[in-house]
Amino acid sequence: MDDKYSFEPKKNAEYFKTFYSDLAENLSSKLPQGSNRIGKEYLRRFYQNLNIKSETFEFSRVLVEDVLVLLNEIDSSKASGIDNIGGRFVKDGAKVIFRPITQLCNLSSKTSSFPRSCKIAKVIPLFRKGSKTETKNY
Repeated sequence: MDDKYSFEPKKNAEYFKTFYSDLAENLSSKLPQGSNRIGKEYLRRFYQNLNIKSETFEFSRVLVEDVLVLLNEIDSSKASGIDNIGGRFVKDGAKVIFRPITQLCNLSSKTSSFPRSCKIAKVIPLFRKGSKTETKNY
């Protein structure tokens, strides 16, 4: 940030966005190149190269019963996400939406893809400790 202190919410938000985007890019550049397809054979080779036995790792289908349980456990007092769908709405509609959500999860796993519209996140920096003027303390 050019100024030592800023009280402009948009400027601060942009600064946080840049700081954490750069941080994520720097960290991800250190990771091994990923594949667009993740399957049993890919995982076996990947873990074999790391001298880790992959026989213990396996993707399994998401069960409708598990999704229903998770939807019913949603804390309805929490704020809505980027989609503006509140926890109460999801929890109340669990018996209607649990099957389609299960199908989406299994299809995403099967095709090794994730919808772009679901990759959007609302990020709110939370102060940890130290100086409140240091971005890394959030």
